Amino acid sequence: ALALRDADIGIAMGERGSDVARAAADLVLMDDDFATIVRAVRDGRRIFDNLRHAFSYLVAFHAPLLTSALIVPLLGLPLLLMPIHLVVLELIVHTPSSLVIAADAAAPDVMRRSPRPHSEGILSGQGWVRPALIGGTLSIVVLGIYLAQLHAGTPPDAARAAAFVTMLVGQCAIVLVERSPGKPFWTGLKLNRALLIALPVTLAMLPLAVYVPGLNAALHFAPLPAATWGLAVAVALAATLWYEPFKRLPA
Repeated sequence: ALALRDADIGIAMGERGSDVARAAADLVLMDDDFATIVRAVRDGRRIFDNLRHAFSYLVAFHAPLLTSALIVPLLGLPLLLMPIHLVVLELIVHTPSSLVIAADAAAPDVMRRSPRPHSEGILSGQGWVRPALIGGTLSIVVLGIYLAQLHAGTPPDAARAAAFVTMLVGQCAIVLVERSPGKPFWTGLKLNRALLIALPVTLAMLPLAVYVPGLNAALHFAPLPAATWGLAVAVALAATLWYEPFKRLPA
């Protein structure tokens, strides 16, 4: 019991272990099979990795939301994001995208890593750099599209639609970027059922939101020409995928 209590993680047998040992242990093996420890460690590391990826996505995802909500009103311009847009982004976009990351399988090298320090947080040091840079770049691009459209005399509803398309396409790309923080996402691209459903459905929502009468009015959008669609998609992908080649650099 003393050894179990002093261990970093004391493990006792659930079937053959004594009551004293089970009470002193941090973990109790219900099947008395040491292989269960290996499976539990593997799954725990997978969960922690996915939490880290999801938190990185959270940081990058919210950067354009915050900057759009703060800067545009200070400039005295028509609002870029209205309450209904925040509801759509948080409930309809953010939640399925997070589920995509949570459903990822363990990385191939997950059991070859050294244990991480107890004091290491979900994001620490360089872990903040990538999502902050990508989120900041997407923020600049979204604001740039919106301001450029307004400066060109585009009606606010159409300018808002162009900025929203840019933001949503960029945030779908961020899911791919943050699922693979150690190497470019196209290197051994991992697919899961959530990814194959969530991202196509999210992107399919955009034409409906922009063109369907009644729906676009509720969202304060106006139809966009094909050239604006091309520009929005191109700058969104450029703003989020530019970091991918840098993943090949040694940490």
